[in-house]
Amino acid sequence: MTDTVPIRVKLETREKLKAIGLMGDTYDDVINKLLDCWKKKK
Repeated sequence: MTDTVPIRVKLETREKLKAIGLMGDTYDDVINKLLDCWKKKK
Protein backbone atom coordinates (compact mmCIF):
# COMPACT_ATOMS: atom_id res chain seq x y z
CA MET A 1 0.00 0.00 0.00
CA THR A 2 1.31 3.46 -0.84
CA ASP A 3 1.89 6.07 1.81
CA THR A 4 -0.55 8.95 1.92
CA VAL A 5 0.34 12.55 2.57
CA PRO A 6 -2.32 15.07 3.50
CA ILE A 7 -2.35 18.24 1.42
CA ARG A 8 -3.96 21.52 2.35
CA VAL A 9 -6.59 22.88 0.00
CA LYS A 10 -8.82 25.88 0.27
CA LEU A 11 -12.44 25.18 1.15
CA GLU A 12 -13.51 26.49 -2.26
CA THR A 13 -11.17 24.04 -4.01
CA ARG A 14 -12.29 21.19 -1.77
CA GLU A 15 -15.93 21.83 -2.67
CA LYS A 16 -15.04 21.81 -6.38
CA LEU A 17 -13.21 18.51 -5.97
CA LYS A 18 -16.22 17.01 -4.20
CA ALA A 19 -18.55 18.31 -6.90
CA ILE A 20 -16.67 16.52 -9.68
CA GLY A 21 -16.05 13.36 -7.66
CA LEU A 22 -12.34 13.62 -6.94
CA MET A 23 -12.39 13.08 -3.18
CA GLY A 24 -10.52 9.91 -2.29
CA ASP A 25 -8.49 9.75 -5.50
CA THR A 26 -4.72 9.66 -5.37
CA TYR A 27 -2.79 12.89 -5.72
CA ASP A 28 -1.68 11.96 -9.25
CA ASP A 29 -5.27 11.17 -10.26
CA VAL A 30 -6.47 14.52 -8.94
CA ILE A 31 -3.73 16.45 -10.73
CA ASN A 32 -4.39 14.65 -14.02
CA LYS A 33 -8.15 15.24 -13.82
CA LEU A 34 -7.66 18.91 -12.93
CA LEU A 35 -5.28 19.34 -15.87
CA ASP A 36 -7.83 17.69 -18.18
CA CYS A 37 -10.56 20.05 -16.94
CA TRP A 38 -8.25 23.03 -17.36
CA LYS A 39 -7.37 22.03 -20.93
CA LYS A 40 -11.07 21.63 -21.81
CA LYS A 41 -11.81 25.17 -20.55
CA LYS A 42 -9.01 26.70 -22.67
